[in-house]
Amino acid sequence: MSKDHFVAQTYLKHWCDSNTNMLRGYSKATDKEFPCYPKDVCREWKWDTNPRFKDNPGLLADFRKMFEPRWNPTVGAVRDGPLSSENKFVLAGYWAQLTTCTPTWHRNAVEVYENQLLDFIPTAAQQVAQKHPEHREFIERAVAERLIRPNIDHEYVKAILTQH
Repeated sequence: MSKDHFVAQTYLKHWCDSNTNMLRGYSKATDKEFPCYPKDVCREWKWDTNPRFKDNPGLLADFRKMFEPRWNPTVGAVRDGPLSSENKFVLAGYWAQLTTCTPTWHRNAVEVYENQLLDFIPTAAQQVAQKHPEHREFIERAVAERLIRPNIDHEYVKAILTQH
């Protein structure tokens, strides 16, 4: 099992210090900067796969293969200009991946789904209480005490983001 880079090392290396070939990383957990190599950051276990895509669990990996091998020449073209249609395709593909398929976007999308479901739970619970008045008191208490919580399928959210 490998750690997949959701930000390509070929992209990250362009931000390295020319003397050390290292990046200046930032840890949200410790609120501190740290030196690191591109191979050591922006990676997650099995990020390129998703079991929700039954026919092709590696759909995201296949998408990345369309542009990652051409990333370095495209960066050179951005610097030197002008851009070819292939360069624009590579930039668009990479930008699409960065704006929808990173762990941060994934966490944000999971939170959005959870909040939407939290907003919906009282309405759904009220409908159940109307159909089953014998359970109304229990249902109202469960909603008031937030005992009913969403259980988000993270792979589903990741699949939605990958499709976008």
